[in-house]
Amino acid sequence: MNYLAGIFGLNTLPATTYVLHQRPDLKKPYAIKFFITVLTLALFIPASNGAAKPTTQAKFTTEKIKLDGHLDESVWASAMKAGGDMQQYEPRQGVPMTQKTEFMVVYDEDNIYFGIIAYDTEPKKIVASVMERDEVPFYDDSLFLAIDTMNDNRNGYVLWTNPNGIKYDASVTNNSSLNVQWDGIWDLKAGRTKHGWQAEIRLPFSTVRHRAGANVWGFNLWRKLPRNGEEGRWSESRPEIRTYHFAQAGKIEGININRRNLNLEVTPYVVGDITNSKTSGDFGGDIRYRFKPNWTAHLTLNTDFAETEVDDRRLNYTRFPLFFPEKRDFFLEDAEVFTVGQQVMPWSAPEIVPYFSRRIGLNHDRQITDLDYAVKLTGHEGKYHVGLLNSGVGASSTSPSSNLTIARIKRDVLEQSSIGLISTFGDPNSEKHASTHGVDFRHRTDKLFGNRVFEANSYLLSSHNTAQDDGTAFSLELLYPNDLINAGATYYRIDEDFDPKLGYVRRTGVNKFQNHVSWQPRFDNSQVVRQAFLSYTNSIYANLGGGGETIENSVVLPRIMLESTDEIFLKYSHFRDNPDYNFLVPGAGTINEGDYEWNTIAIGGGLSNKRKLGATASVAIHDDWYDWDRTDYNLGFRWSINKHLLLSTSHRYSHFEQEDEDEDVLLNSARLLVNINPNMGLLNVVQHDSYTDTIGLYSRFRWEWNPGQELFVVLRHGYRDDYRGFDLETERYSVKISSSFRF
Repeated sequence: MNYLAGIFGLNTLPATTYVLHQRPDLKKPYAIKFFITVLTLALFIPASNGAAKPTTQAKFTTEKIKLDGHLDESVWASAMKAGGDMQQYEPRQGVPMTQKTEFMVVYDEDNIYFGIIAYDTEPKKIVASVMERDEVPFYDDSLFLAIDTMNDNRNGYVLWTNPNGIKYDASVTNNSSLNVQWDGIWDLKAGRTKHGWQAEIRLPFSTVRHRAGANVWGFNLWRKLPRNGEEGRWSESRPEIRTYHFAQAGKIEGININRRNLNLEVTPYVVGDITNSKTSGDFGGDIRYRFKPNWTAHLTLNTDFAETEVDDRRLNYTRFPLFFPEKRDFFLEDAEVFTVGQQVMPWSAPEIVPYFSRRIGLNHDRQITDLDYAVKLTGHEGKYHVGLLNSGVGASSTSPSSNLTIARIKRDVLEQSSIGLISTFGDPNSEKHASTHGVDFRHRTDKLFGNRVFEANSYLLSSHNTAQDDGTAFSLELLYPNDLINAGATYYRIDEDFDPKLGYVRRTGVNKFQNHVSWQPRFDNSQVVRQAFLSYTNSIYANLGGGGETIENSVVLPRIMLESTDEIFLKYSHFRDNPDYNFLVPGAGTINEGDYEWNTIAIGGGLSNKRKLGATASVAIHDDWYDWDRTDYNLGFRWSINKHLLLSTSHRYSHFEQEDEDEDVLLNSARLLVNINPNMGLLNVVQHDSYTDTIGLYSRFRWEWNPGQELFVVLRHGYRDDYRGFDLETERYSVKISSSFRF
């Protein structure tokens, strides 16, 4: 423990001191030895059994349950009641919530059901603003279920809903990685009552991994009361613990699964498409076969992603590539199995992603290529997790056809840790041989110094490509994410020749050091301030010869959360950068190579979205930014018109000024959700930027008339601004119908 404390004591110092005065010899053999040393030390962090976890009993029923939210079947009355006075963790810790919550669990041969009653003595003050599938109900009265179906204390699923009956879901890996893009087949009904509100949820066993026969499931329930910023859980009220940290979850006992189904799911689709006045049609589908309760084979043929939402438009003011997340369902399902090097600093963009699924079906010219097929095998046997994916990608005008393979195996160690191997084969832009191989270790404990959270992540990767030198990359990340003190440190070493053809790398040929520490006191006796955040962050990129390339030091003085859950902040940053080549940025044009140094002051705040109208605003002043004076103005609004209409907008105005010229860049977006009910709605997204002088319009009508049976009608328009006004440049209309059949 003293060694770990020493690490954090060292890494909270300014990183400039560490680099300039203790420059290490970072040759590859030393990195490997350091990797092995850290893994060995991490294995001996002590664990304890901790407090007893709450339990409840699931009740089996042969009675048909009508999913209507009324909870009026007789089995609900006889099922065991749990919850009661759940414990707060916001704004106070370890005291009962002001409103009572009860839940019951019943199951039949094919489904498990959760009935939840959220009592409220002031039901007229209940907040429910969103209804669209996967729209985050964080600012609403809401219930968040975390379910560990394998009872391994580390992996599972979350289901989230509000009084409107919204469906939000995600999968969880190792108590930390949340795949919010996962969409499972499940259903619910919710509604208000004179005593508050309640929800009735049906989760088919075929949607989740589980064991056959007798089961114990990990479970936790979170409830939010936004009108007073109150949050609480059934199990574990420490604020540094998340509800999906299954090691601290309660248990559901008495589940016995003896399904006799074939466990085969077939989802065919048909799609019609009009692109720039050219009409086409196609068909394809998915086949999923769960040949064991915790093993799934998934085949997709002639895959179409017409319904996938567009990326958010962003402007890049750096010389390095931006990272855009995956949004396609096939690659998101079971994505956690293939995850390596999950960033444990959530406020930082990823530096390396060894397997980045967006490389499949999108070439280096950002052209979409046909995905002829993809097959995926994922499973969990004992302490082992296995993933294997192979895809055939069609040729485009600038890239050949390709066959791409990803293989992953991971073993659970200790209570919440894992060690694994990954290999990728193929290059989506070339017929030449390419492969990347790696080993990774992930450690997590919530028992450091008794009851504190500590996380570590480390990996060693190597790339091997025809006609290129081999390259390696090494990373070590340490995190102490606790309520009063939140601290962390990362180190990367990335060779100039490291080039994973199926991965993402932001920057090569560098050592990167990054540290942060935040002191976060709470003010329990204050009627105005709830919590303050005073933090220091630094980041250093140094080339492999030891010279500095990019340095950032930032201090937040402070960020303050008020009792109203409104926020204000003040931040000061100092930057140094010495690019060795010219690069282009929007507004400022060409930035020449050279040495640059500047300061940034940012101030801003936000009105909580628990209100009908929420807002954020900030101003950042950059003094002598690459020889420009740059000012960024950011403004955002979220207007919950009623439960059927939600409008959110964001606006960014950047002003660049030099002695004899000035430039302006605007980036605007608006998102309007129109929902008839939770299963039928229209999403509209408009995005514009003055740099490209283009407007993008995306509209998607979605109707899920039964779980797994959907209709999409999608419109995409691209306009360009010229002297005559906005001209339509691209247009696409798509209609897609898909339906899942389970056998």
